[in-house]
Amino acid sequence: MKPTTEKAEVLVLFDQLCSVCRVLAGLMADESPSHWKFRPWQEYKVAEFAPESWNEKHPTELRVVAEGMYMEGEKAWQYIIEFNPKLKAYGSLAAKIGVTAPRSARWLQAIGHGVRKLCFSCVYFRRS
Repeated sequence: MKPTTEKAEVLVLFDQLCSVCRVLAGLMADESPSHWKFRPWQEYKVAEFAPESWNEKHPTELRVVAEGMYMEGEKAWQYIIEFNPKLKAYGSLAAKIGVTAPRSARWLQAIGHGVRKLCFSCVYFRRS
């Protein structure tokens, strides 16, 4: 996965109602390049050509839209690890201990799910 241009907008969608998600998105946004945008999925209008799974009422995964790609879950984490300067150090550290890119993305995804289960305002508790 390679971005076609360094300055193309990258949109990271997070759950605005989850305090953990808001804090983590804020931390990453503060140190990310200006073309990385962090927005609540509640304010995002899903494009007609987006994958069907993007029409969920309450998404349970982190989502990234970049250069016509719609990524969620592990693929979204992998993209962030690979291309966001804030997490490049994490990717380098994981590689040094022998953890490949897909596996390091799964670890971050699992940690995110674990932490979100502690958040009472999180989507896991709002499922309808």
